[in-house]
Amino acid sequence: MFSWRPMAAAKRKRKNRFKGIARVDQIEKRQHGFLVRLQRRGERHSAFFSDREHGGRLQALSAARRHYNLLCRKHPASTRRDFAERMTARNTSGRVGVSLTRSVAANSKTYESFSSSCSLEKGCRITKKFSISRYGRKKAYEMACRWREAMVRKMAR
Repeated sequence: MFSWRPMAAAKRKRKNRFKGIARVDQIEKRQHGFLVRLQRRGERHSAFFSDREHGGRLQALSAARRHYNLLCRKHPASTRRDFAERMTARNTSGRVGVSLTRSVAANSKTYESFSSSCSLEKGCRITKKFSISRYGRKKAYEMACRWREAMVRKMAR
């Protein structure tokens, strides 16, 4: 007996084999062509390539591919280092990758430290803690920041 199971999104085959280019066929608006879209660093770039203006479907696709390649050269993808240096709204320490952490020991005593983390390779995060009780708040923060900067410098561009 046949049983239907939805395919995982990663295993689904793409209808369009060109990344960033989508076919648009709106019969009621008589709009046929290819839409090129690219987003880099929060900025969106898009263009439409009409079949009629480019002399047919294949010529419009060719123009769309040239434009997409031009956009990719003009706006390269972010590197791992770019992501490592990006400040987010969740940050409360003022430095990327440095946070104040509290841990509770077995004797119910709370310890505070500044934790610094970095991912030198994909899937491999390293973390180092600097105790506030040992170094003091200011020095622990500075040490965490310096350690983080040294790790980011080790990252490949």
